[in-house]
Amino acid sequence: MEFRLDSSDKNYWIKTISKYCLEINKVFIIKDIEIIIDSNVSVKDLEPFHITLLACFIHLLEKNKGYIISIKASDDMSCFLKDKIKLDIYFSNPQRKHQKSTLEHILNLWQVESAKTVEYTRSIESYFQKHFFVGKDLTAFVSSLEEIYFNVCDHSKSRKNAYSYIHYKEDGKYIQVAVCDFGIGIPTSLRNGGLVYSNDKEYLENSITRGVTCQSSTHNKGFGLDNIISILQGKAYIRIVSNKALLISDGTLNEETKKFNTKTFDLDFYFSGTLIYIDIPIETFEDIEIEDSFEF
Repeated sequence: MEFRLDSSDKNYWIKTISKYCLEINKVFIIKDIEIIIDSNVSVKDLEPFHITLLACFIHLLEKNKGYIISIKASDDMSCFLKDKIKLDIYFSNPQRKHQKSTLEHILNLWQVESAKTVEYTRSIESYFQKHFFVGKDLTAFVSSLEEIYFNVCDHSKSRKNAYSYIHYKEDGKYIQVAVCDFGIGIPTSLRNGGLVYSNDKEYLENSITRGVTCQSSTHNKGFGLDNIISILQGKAYIRIVSNKALLISDGTLNEETKKFNTKTFDLDFYFSGTLIYIDIPIETFEDIEIEDSFEF
């Protein structure tokens, strides 16, 4: 059985992989799977959301369904996925949660797990401060990552099929973050928690409202997604895809409505899970303040 990815377009990848996930659930005879990435999809086209989507799809096929997976791609793409990202190690070694990339500007795939969230986000902070942002305050960035990871662990029911990937875009001077899970999705989670809205678009829009919760965990109850946008207010471009809706926000606050400026869209396909991807300009990071005096 073959699955083809012929374009690097964001919407195409999300929609196509979503379609493949539905198709695979209808197959009952286990066969070997070949994922074909067309030669017109170059390494330079790949962003974190491509990598996390691909990782979640492979996880679904191999760990949930028991298929044997191979990837057919150009030499450059194969080298990047195998030697730089080391994608095969994540699935050949069940204990492998994070494998360091050989590329300095990439914080490689991390299989999201609650017990390691604080430790992992602190390592991200230390890495960026050491390599790229000496003397910069990354507190807001790290806090936002923690909120995303804990939301995935608390609410997604993804059965560990959740991955994070972070890339420092040196030419554009911003950090790209993607976190993807193949769980039940935000609208379904809120619906299961007893909240009633008319469609997935409304569920997604209300998911960033303070106090809205599915009551599945005591951690940050009703403050998770709101906190992410609050912390990065006006400093990042945030997109969330979940079930049959897309939300886009630049994090700015509407003074009239006292709500964050967002746009929501209906999707013509179903994404089982949640994909969050964020662009954070590094110019928003402030210098770490050092006290002029101190007392013992």
